[in-house]
Amino acid sequence: MAVFTVDDDFLADDVAKRQYTTIQAAVDAAATPTGNKSGDTVIVRPGYYAEAVVVNKRITLTGAFAPSIPFIGTDPNPDDPSLDPTRASIIDAPAGADVEIHANYVILQGFTLGNADASVDSIGVNLDTNIGNKILSNVIVDNAYGIDLASSTATNNNSAAAATLVIGNKIRNNNEVGAASGNAIYSDQGLRNAKIVGNVINGHTNASIILVGGPDVATSQSKVTIAGNVIGNAVTDEQDAAMIFANLTQSTISGNVMRNIYNGGQAVDGGSSGIFFAGGSSDVKVLGNNLANGAFTGINVRFDDVSFNVLTPNSRITIQGNFVQNWGDGGIRLRDGTFNSIVRANTVLDNGFGTTPAEIGDGFGSGISLEAAINNIVEANVVKFNDTDGIFADIDSDNNKIRNNFSLGNGEHDYHDDSTGLGTAGTANFYKNNKGRTQNRVGLIRFFV
Repeated sequence: MAVFTVDDDFLADDVAKRQYTTIQAAVDAAATPTGNKSGDTVIVRPGYYAEAVVVNKRITLTGAFAPSIPFIGTDPNPDDPSLDPTRASIIDAPAGADVEIHANYVILQGFTLGNADASVDSIGVNLDTNIGNKILSNVIVDNAYGIDLASSTATNNNSAAAATLVIGNKIRNNNEVGAASGNAIYSDQGLRNAKIVGNVINGHTNASIILVGGPDVATSQSKVTIAGNVIGNAVTDEQDAAMIFANLTQSTISGNVMRNIYNGGQAVDGGSSGIFFAGGSSDVKVLGNNLANGAFTGINVRFDDVSFNVLTPNSRITIQGNFVQNWGDGGIRLRDGTFNSIVRANTVLDNGFGTTPAEIGDGFGSGISLEAAINNIVEANVVKFNDTDGIFADIDSDNNKIRNNFSLGNGEHDYHDDSTGLGTAGTANFYKNNKGRTQNRVGLIRFFV
């Protein structure tokens, strides 16, 4: 394994010493490994590299790891080391992607991938449909969008070693003119066996993470973990936009923190929700996320085949242990035929105060609402101080089990059900052991507090 050094202060390339003035020259000089051998390493010293880097072999690209600091009063922060070419390894392609990866097991770490020249259709990093690539601890800023994320969708892409990793990156303000503008992490060409973990994402106008492939295997998403990301910032008052998913399966969204989600342009209420499912998703776990302050819904599960390429409603979505507070039109909404899903042990507070009076009674303004939702379970949730109802079921919701919840202090009713059928209190749903104080039908509450 050879080590190559890149420095834009070198007077010329020195092949014998493996020293180069451009990153692409060093990449081209690196050997293509055979079998499972480790690739060469290219170390890039601080500087400004106005080039598009194309990687078509297994190598490690390492920048200077200049830290990124939040803006204070101005954005960008004039003292931000990640924007200083004397401290950071900055790649700024004249057009297209700063780094384009067409190989397996490539490591890209420690760079600033920026767009200081404001070129159209710029991308921080573009990943092809390969396996095992790692995007680690980079700053990705001011492109049209941050990461174009894809991986092999073959069913044998399952092992931990082959996982595509996007970990520990700072991704902000990728809103320049171009296709897919306004997204931090974007995928519509297929993603399997990927982990998006521990990234800090701020300032996007469409979506923080958007995985919206089609219903076919080649472009859909499966076995994706999205965990421990921090999106938006209440301290610095930075805003961001939703996580948006279509046709996502066998995946987990856990432990993410979302604040100030007031941006977003994709779909009527998708962009400024917290976690938005557009349809076609199943066997997804939404666990232990902390979601506060947004324009629309904290967790929004609906079927939007107008804006997205989806064929079926969402099913088997487990929403458990989340904290959802201060979302404009509601906390958690299961809508448009969502079925066989579970809403369990969530804390849902102070939602719905952004709604207009005309919307009240249609599921808007409630803590947890079922809107044409079928055969779901809503249990053991704490639902308090929401603008309209604590737990609401509309006329088209059927055969849902609503049990062991604590709902109190909500604006209209703690429990409200407009359906009719053979269920509890003449509704089409079944209530058991719920605690609360107010109800629109006698029999929804067992324990009055």
